[in-house]
Amino acid sequence: NYKVFPEPAVDPYTILIYNEEDLLRWAWLANHAEETYNAKFMADVTLPALVIAEDVDKYYFTDTTITVSNGVPSGSNWPVISDYETSYNAATGAYEYYGGKVDGNNQTLSGLRINQDLGASGFICWTKGASVENLTFNDAAVYNKGGYIGETYTGIVIGRCWNGSYISNVHITNSSVIGKHEVGALAGRVYH
Repeated sequence: NYKVFPEPAVDPYTILIYNEEDLLRWAWLANHAEETYNAKFMADVTLPALVIAEDVDKYYFTDTTITVSNGVPSGSNWPVISDYETSYNAATGAYEYYGGKVDGNNQTLSGLRINQDLGASGFICWTKGASVENLTFNDAAVYNKGGYIGETYTGIVIGRCWNGSYISNVHITNSSVIGKHEVGALAGRVYH
Protein backbone atom coordinates (compact mmCIF):
# COMPACT_ATOMS: atom_id res chain seq x y z
CA ASN A 1 0.00 0.00 0.00
CA TYR A 2 1.54 3.30 -1.01
CA LYS A 3 0.37 6.84 -1.59
CA VAL A 4 1.13 8.77 -4.79
CA PHE A 5 1.85 12.45 -4.29
CA PRO A 6 1.25 14.88 -7.15
CA GLU A 7 4.16 16.64 -8.78
CA PRO A 8 4.68 20.07 -7.22
CA ALA A 9 3.25 22.91 -9.26
CA VAL A 10 5.84 24.63 -11.42
CA ASP A 11 5.85 28.40 -11.30
CA PRO A 12 5.41 29.48 -14.93
CA TYR A 13 7.51 32.58 -14.24
CA THR A 14 10.55 30.69 -12.95
CA ILE A 15 12.98 29.38 -15.54
CA LEU A 16 14.94 26.33 -14.37
CA ILE A 17 18.55 26.68 -15.51
CA TYR A 18 20.25 23.42 -16.52
CA ASN A 19 22.60 24.81 -19.20
CA GLU A 20 23.68 27.96 -21.02
CA GLU A 21 20.70 27.89 -23.39
CA ASP A 22 18.28 27.94 -20.44
CA LEU A 23 20.21 30.85 -18.93
CA LEU A 24 20.11 32.79 -22.20
CA ARG A 25 16.36 32.10 -22.48
CA TRP A 26 15.85 33.54 -18.98
CA ALA A 27 17.97 36.57 -19.90
CA TRP A 28 15.82 37.23 -22.97
CA LEU A 29 12.60 36.93 -20.94
CA ALA A 30 14.01 39.08 -18.12
CA ASN A 31 14.79 41.76 -20.67
CA HIS A 32 11.74 41.61 -22.95
CA ALA A 33 8.70 40.01 -21.30
CA GLU A 34 6.02 42.09 -19.62
CA GLU A 35 6.01 39.65 -16.70
CA THR A 36 8.92 39.33 -14.28
CA TYR A 37 10.77 36.06 -14.81
CA ASN A 38 12.86 34.45 -12.09
CA ALA A 39 15.79 32.07 -12.55
CA LYS A 40 16.65 28.99 -10.51
CA PHE A 41 19.90 27.20 -11.26
CA MET A 42 19.62 23.42 -11.28
CA ALA A 43 23.21 22.76 -12.41
CA ASP A 44 26.56 24.51 -12.80
CA VAL A 45 26.71 26.53 -16.03
CA THR A 46 29.73 27.59 -18.09
CA LEU A 47 29.07 30.30 -20.64
CA PRO A 48 30.66 29.79 -24.07
CA ALA A 49 31.78 32.23 -26.74
CA LEU A 50 30.02 35.47 -27.69
CA VAL A 51 26.37 36.43 -27.49
CA ILE A 52 25.03 38.08 -30.63
CA ALA A 53 21.64 39.73 -31.11
CA GLU A 54 20.19 38.32 -34.32
CA ASP A 55 17.40 40.86 -34.09
CA VAL A 56 15.79 42.76 -31.23
CA ASP A 57 13.95 39.63 -30.10
CA LYS A 58 16.61 36.91 -30.19
CA TYR A 59 20.09 36.29 -28.84
CA TYR A 60 22.36 33.39 -29.68
CA PHE A 61 25.85 32.14 -28.85
CA THR A 62 28.56 32.09 -31.51
CA ASP A 63 31.77 30.07 -31.60
CA THR A 64 34.01 33.14 -31.45
CA THR A 65 36.61 32.92 -28.68
CA ILE A 66 36.77 35.73 -26.12
CA THR A 67 40.22 36.53 -24.78
CA VAL A 68 40.91 38.39 -21.53
CA SER A 69 43.88 40.74 -21.29
CA ASN A 70 44.62 42.58 -18.02
CA GLY A 71 41.08 41.82 -16.85
CA VAL A 72 39.42 43.22 -19.99
CA PRO A 73 37.52 40.73 -22.17
CA SER A 74 37.61 41.15 -25.95
CA GLY A 75 33.83 40.71 -26.18
CA SER A 76 30.66 39.81 -24.28
CA ASN A 77 29.01 36.44 -23.87
CA TRP A 78 26.18 37.94 -21.88
CA PRO A 79 23.35 40.25 -23.05
CA VAL A 80 22.50 43.56 -21.40
CA ILE A 81 19.76 43.05 -18.81
CA SER A 82 17.92 46.07 -17.45
CA ASP A 83 20.25 48.99 -18.10
CA TYR A 84 19.24 52.63 -17.72
CA GLU A 85 19.47 53.17 -21.47
CA THR A 86 17.27 50.14 -22.28
CA SER A 87 14.70 50.12 -19.44
CA TYR A 88 12.61 53.18 -20.20
CA ASN A 89 8.97 52.37 -21.00
CA ALA A 90 7.57 55.20 -23.13
CA ALA A 91 4.00 53.95 -22.61
CA THR A 92 4.19 54.33 -18.80
CA GLY A 93 6.84 57.05 -18.65
CA ALA A 94 8.79 55.00 -16.09
CA TYR A 95 12.01 53.03 -15.90
CA GLU A 96 11.32 49.33 -15.42
CA TYR A 97 14.39 47.69 -13.92
CA TYR A 98 14.66 43.97 -13.21
CA GLY A 99 12.81 43.09 -10.01
CA GLY A 100 12.82 39.30 -10.00
CA LYS A 101 14.75 36.62 -8.16
CA VAL A 102 17.82 34.69 -9.23
CA ASP A 103 18.29 31.64 -7.01
CA GLY A 104 21.65 30.06 -7.70
CA ASN A 105 20.66 26.99 -5.67
CA ASN A 106 24.33 26.75 -4.55
CA GLN A 107 25.51 26.24 -8.15
CA THR A 108 28.32 28.00 -10.06
CA LEU A 109 28.20 30.25 -13.12
CA SER A 110 31.58 30.23 -14.88
CA GLY A 111 33.08 32.18 -17.75
CA LEU A 112 30.95 35.36 -17.64
CA ARG A 113 32.47 37.93 -20.04
CA ILE A 114 31.11 41.47 -20.26
CA ASN A 115 32.66 44.33 -22.22
CA GLN A 116 30.19 47.23 -22.39
CA ASP A 117 29.85 50.99 -22.55
CA LEU A 118 26.80 51.58 -20.35
CA GLY A 119 25.54 53.48 -17.34
CA ALA A 120 25.41 50.25 -15.34
CA SER A 121 27.00 46.93 -16.13
CA GLY A 122 27.04 43.42 -14.64
CA PHE A 123 25.23 40.09 -14.79
CA ILE A 124 22.17 42.30 -14.22
CA CYS A 125 22.85 45.96 -14.99
CA TRP A 126 20.24 47.67 -12.81
CA THR A 127 17.79 46.18 -10.33
CA LYS A 128 14.80 47.44 -8.36
CA GLY A 129 13.51 45.07 -5.70
CA ALA A 130 15.46 42.10 -7.10
CA SER A 131 17.49 39.42 -5.36
CA VAL A 132 20.46 37.30 -6.35
CA GLU A 133 21.16 34.47 -3.91
CA ASN A 134 23.15 31.27 -3.38
CA LEU A 135 25.33 31.56 -6.48
CA THR A 136 29.07 31.45 -7.14
CA PHE A 137 30.55 33.44 -10.03
CA ASN A 138 33.81 31.85 -11.16
CA ASP A 139 36.22 33.14 -13.82
CA ALA A 140 34.17 36.27 -14.55
CA ALA A 141 35.63 39.32 -16.33
CA VAL A 142 33.47 42.45 -16.36
CA TYR A 143 34.60 45.69 -18.00
CA ASN A 144 32.55 48.86 -18.42
CA LYS A 145 33.96 51.83 -20.32
CA GLY A 146 31.19 54.08 -19.01
CA GLY A 147 27.89 55.27 -20.37
CA TYR A 148 26.57 58.59 -21.56
CA ILE A 149 24.63 59.42 -18.36
CA GLY A 150 27.73 60.77 -16.64
CA GLU A 151 27.98 58.10 -13.93
CA THR A 152 28.72 54.42 -14.31
CA TYR A 153 28.14 51.53 -11.94
CA THR A 154 29.98 48.26 -12.51
CA GLY A 155 29.77 45.00 -10.57
CA ILE A 156 30.08 41.36 -11.47
CA VAL A 157 26.63 40.54 -10.07
CA ILE A 158 24.70 43.85 -10.29
CA GLY A 159 25.84 47.20 -11.65
CA ARG A 160 23.34 49.28 -9.66
CA CYS A 161 21.46 47.51 -6.85
CA TRP A 162 18.54 49.78 -6.00
CA ASN A 163 15.37 50.11 -3.92
CA GLY A 164 15.00 46.89 -1.96
CA SER A 165 17.34 44.76 -4.05
CA TYR A 166 19.78 42.49 -2.29
CA ILE A 167 22.60 40.03 -2.81
CA SER A 168 22.90 37.11 -0.38
CA ASN A 169 25.27 34.14 -0.14
CA VAL A 170 26.97 35.05 -3.42
CA HIS A 171 30.65 34.24 -3.91
CA ILE A 172 33.15 35.40 -6.51
CA THR A 173 36.33 33.48 -7.36
CA ASN A 174 39.13 33.97 -9.92
CA SER A 175 37.44 37.06 -11.39
CA SER A 176 38.04 40.70 -12.30
CA VAL A 177 35.92 43.83 -12.59
CA ILE A 178 37.00 47.16 -14.09
CA GLY A 179 34.84 50.26 -14.45
CA LYS A 180 34.94 54.02 -14.80
CA HIS A 181 33.32 55.36 -11.61
CA GLU A 182 31.66 53.22 -8.94
CA VAL A 183 33.00 49.67 -9.05
CA GLY A 184 32.52 46.68 -6.75
CA ALA A 185 32.96 42.93 -6.96
CA LEU A 186 29.33 42.20 -6.06
CA ALA A 187 27.74 45.53 -7.03
CA GLY A 188 28.97 48.88 -8.29
CA ARG A 189 26.47 50.75 -6.14
CA VAL A 190 23.91 49.72 -3.54
CA TYR A 191 21.37 52.23 -2.28
CA HIS A 192 17.77 52.93 -1.19
